[in-house]
Parts: sequence; structure tokens; C-alpha cells
Amino acid sequence: MGIARPGNPAAGQGCPDQALSGDVSASALGDDAERAAHAIAAARQALGQQLATLRRAAGHSQKDFAPLTGYGRSTVANVETGHQNVPRAFWERCAQALSADMLIAGYDQLQAMVFTHREKAAKRTQAARDAKVRAWHQARQPYGTGRAFEFVPLPASARQMRSTSGYQHPMAEWLIT
Repeated sequence: MGIARPGNPAAGQGCPDQALSGDVSASALGDDAERAAHAIAAARQALGQQLATLRRAAGHSQKDFAPLTGYGRSTVANVETGHQNVPRAFWERCAQALSADMLIAGYDQLQAMVFTHREKAAKRTQAARDAKVRAWHQARQPYGTGRAFEFVPLPASARQMRSTSGYQHPMAEWLIT
């Protein structure tokens, strides 16, 4: 459905705001955003599996390892499966307990991916907002002129009629349409 405005009958009926009021859905974000989200989830899961492998190699159960991190067993379990996001402090404690600085490096890489994904999402959202505003303004332009109004010189006969009325406005030779 196009934007309804005077002179555009093919656009449909109704207020122009109806065509502009829809929110950007998750499906409209595109394949790149979806791929990035899946890549982040996969990286989080891989980091969690690396933690589980290192924890088992050190001979710790989740129950024994949890107090070393300052978190509960369920948090350790959820992190190992990639179902929970935890702060850097968790990964620092795990790295210290397991003597594995690679966990911190993995966390930092994951956070860089998340930051990039969020930054791109913010840019897409802002571009969608900007497009809505442009469409809103364009929908309110008379007959799609691209300007809210324009000055058009009056034909000579109209100028002559105005001059005989006795009142002469300073811009009398221009007509606002």
C-alpha cells in the first residue's frame, strides 16, 4: 500500500499515518542481523563448552566449581550451555581458578561481537526512523511537489483584476498555492 495523499489515488484510502505507523519487525532486520545473532549465540555456546572442558580437566564438578566463581551451580551450568550471559568478573574468576586466561580473551571477543551487532542494529533502527520521518513529511506535501508550498506568478489577467480593486499587497503578483 502506498502513501495516501492528494493526487495519488493508487495509494489507497485513509490517513497517511496509517501507512507509516508499522514498527520494524524482527523479520525485517535482514539476513545479516540474523546471521550475526546466530554467530553470537554460537560463540557464547563455544565459550561455555570451553569452560566446561577446562573445569572437568581440572577435576571440578559444577557444584564444587561454583563457589570459586562467586556464582551458583545453576549459573555455571547455564553459562556452560550458552544460555546465560554473565559479566567479565565471572570469566576473570573462572580464568583465575582454572589458570586459563583464554577464557577472558574469549569473553572479550564475544563482547566485541555483541557491541558490533548492537551498533549495526542501532544504525538500522535510526535509518528506519529517518525513513519514516521522510515519508511522513513527503505525505504532507501537496501533490508530491517536494515543498510545502510554492510561489507561482499570477497570470496577467489576475494581476490586472487585483490592481482595480484598490488594494495592492506588496506580493500581489505572487499567488501561494
